[in-house]
Amino acid sequence: MRIEIKNINGKIIASSAGEKEVSLIYNGNYSIGDKLIFNFGDYKYAFANIGEHIIESLVYAPESKFEYDIPFGEKLTAYHPEAFQGDIHKITLRAANNDEISQYRNLALNGLDKHMDVNYYPHAYASIVTRNESCFEPRNAIDGCKDNSSHGHYPYHSWGGGLRDDLEFILYFGREVQVDKIVLYLRADYKDDHDTNWKTGVFEFSDGSRMPITMIKTAEPQEYGFDTKTISWIKLTEIRRPVSSAFAALTQIEVYGKG
Repeated sequence: MRIEIKNINGKIIASSAGEKEVSLIYNGNYSIGDKLIFNFGDYKYAFANIGEHIIESLVYAPESKFEYDIPFGEKLTAYHPEAFQGDIHKITLRAANNDEISQYRNLALNGLDKHMDVNYYPHAYASIVTRNESCFEPRNAIDGCKDNSSHGHYPYHSWGGGLRDDLEFILYFGREVQVDKIVLYLRADYKDDHDTNWKTGVFEFSDGSRMPITMIKTAEPQEYGFDTKTISWIKLTEIRRPVSSAFAALTQIEVYGKG
């Protein structure tokens, strides 16, 4: 296994290697164009940690490698204000064992997801992003941050598509997994009617099945259980708000199962 940091010119500015676990301490400030290169070696599942303000995530990489561009500028609005800052950074990578891979868990969690085409999973995609702002990108709905009491920059970032009623959100797993429960945290900035709730929607699954759902106006998690399905993606579609000028958005989605 190996971790590298490359600059905008492709030069390796730091690296570390190990058999099943790697830790890289980078003593320096990140610059625009820097990227982290993760190589899993003989493994496809690994726990990646890119800093104390980003949740460690179990990532599946079918090619046993992936790259992560360090965010700058407006892209940082969906991260903790201290994330990627300063002149010392600890990045770790650890191969997941069979028990960790097969245990029942939230298969949607990935604090390292990006709003782009990626080759590692889980990965969130949405048909619309409000004003294309980072604090409304779909990746925000799987990063483990569940504070849904307001809207906007961290820690209130969410996935939102404005006042549209043709929105779709897709969660890709990159392989077949077995799932039996989905939990939604709707954004709940209900003060002064900024937010409302979606009332209805449909979960579509890669196996061709569909599951109509209803949602209520609450800050609490809303849980949907079903018989175990073997799938590679889930789509939330046909999402409808009440007749309202208020926004509806998703703070977090959790998908429980094994794989």
